Parts: sequence; structure tokens; C-alpha cells
Amino acid sequence: MANENVIIDYFDTCEIHYRRLWDLQNSMAMHYGYWDETTKNFPDALKNENILLAQLIQVQRDDIILDAGSGVGGSAIFLAKEFGCKVIGVTLSEKQVATSRLNAKKHNIAHLVEFHQKDYLDTGFPDGYFSVVWAVESICYCADKKDFLSESSRLLQKNGRIIIADGFLKEGSLNNTEEKQMRLWLEGWGIPNLSRESEFTRYLEPLQFKSIEFKDCTKHVMPSSQRMYYPSLAVYPFIKILEWLRIRKKIQTQHVIGAIYQYITLRKKIWKYGIYLGVGAKH
Repeated sequence: MANENVIIDYFDTCEIHYRRLWDLQNSMAMHYGYWDETTKNFPDALKNENILLAQLIQVQRDDIILDAGSGVGGSAIFLAKEFGCKVIGVTLSEKQVATSRLNAKKHNIAHLVEFHQKDYLDTGFPDGYFSVVWAVESICYCADKKDFLSESSRLLQKNGRIIIADGFLKEGSLNNTEEKQMRLWLEGWGIPNLSRESEFTRYLEPLQFKSIEFKDCTKHVMPSSQRMYYPSLAVYPFIKILEWLRIRKKIQTQHVIGAIYQYITLRKKIWKYGIYLGVGAKH
């Protein structure tokens, strides 16, 4: 895991941006969402991603799901309400745990969901405890993705499923401009690095994951990426002034810069958004 304090500070300090642009209080979502021909609006896109991932991984009522990097609880609450399954969410942020528990009570689903302040690299749960590991835009915060996959392999029951939705770096080397632009995005969001698809597949195979599948969903997140870009571009000068006046923190300015460059780099195909599915056969 990257520096835990950096990640906690990023999410706790920049939550105000998610509340304003992502309607966090109602959406309970901090992910890109998924746009297709049936999507009517942004809230639909956010919900669609949870629906799609649940369909791909074939969530069942008797599943026990680990939501690794559970944010404010949106995916866990969706899964529990929609399928009646048990979901345990883990996040580094004590603030997010408190918010998640309040959200669960608000949606009358607290009997099916739990939220804990834990590192998903060292959860403390027994071997083979979960039937599904669910990770939406959270594995990017792990410096060495192999560590997360190793812990997931340990936690999964025999034939348990893993699903990961995240950003993946393009194949090949980056030029200086591409490296600089990616750094402005990733550092702005507290992300240490992105894996390449080829690297990630290579990490999965020695851990005895089978039926590995990757879906490139870049075009389905582009509208959300663009939705972040234009407001961020517009407010950046004002955010910078507020930082200078000590009304806003530097990390909030960096977050806005990151929101600008995530779109620039996605449009230039320096990275892509993808979904990984796999079945664990270890236990």
C-alpha cells in the first residue's frame, strides 16, 4: 500500500469535491460509472457500474463479499439491498467507515453489511472466508498490485470470484510529456502507480486464478471523465487563489489538477479503464 496517511488525507480532505460534483450524499459513489446507450444521466451511470459488475461476477444471495476499498459504502449497500447477500467493506479512512455505517442505517441494510477500518493488504480475515472479492477503483492505491492479489487469493473460497474495475497504463514506455501528465494526475489523487494489463495478468496466473478475463471499458467512462475535466478547468484559478489565502489546502488544489489530467491522459490513450474477472482455485 502507498503511504496510508497520504491516502487517508486525500479522501478525507477532498471529500467535499466528491460531494459537490458526484452528489456523494445521495450517490454514495466515488467511481467513474458506466455509460451505454440506455444511460439517461450521471446518477444512472454510477448505478450502472454496480449493476454491470454484479452481473459479470454473478452475485448470489449466499455470497459473502469483501468490498476492498469500500469508500462511503455505496457498492456494499447496493449489493446487500439488491441480492440479500452479506458484504464486508474495508477502508483506511475512519471517517469513511463512520459515513458508511450511517448510510447503511439510512438504507435499512445494516444487518447485512459491515464496515471496518482495515488495510485490504492485511485484513485479518480467515483463509477462504469470502466467495467474492470486489474492488472498484481502489487497487490503484496499492503500490505493488501483487500484494493485493496475493491477499485476495488467500481470502477467497475455492472457485471464489474476483472482480476489479480500475485504470491500467498503456503498454510500452511513456515519453517525458506522458510521464509528466500521468504524474500530475496520479499524484493529485494520491495514487502511486497504475499497472499495465499485461503485468496484471501475469500477476494473477501464479496465484492459481483461472478463467481470467479483461474488458476494456474506456469508452464507457469517457463521459464521466469529461464531466470532471471542464468544471475542474474552470475552477482551478479560484482554487489556487483559495489555497494562497489558506482557505483551501494544497492537496485540494492537486486534486483539481488531477481531475484535469485524468481526462487529458485518457483521451490521449495513455491509460485505459478496464474490468478484470477471475476465479480463484487455491482453497
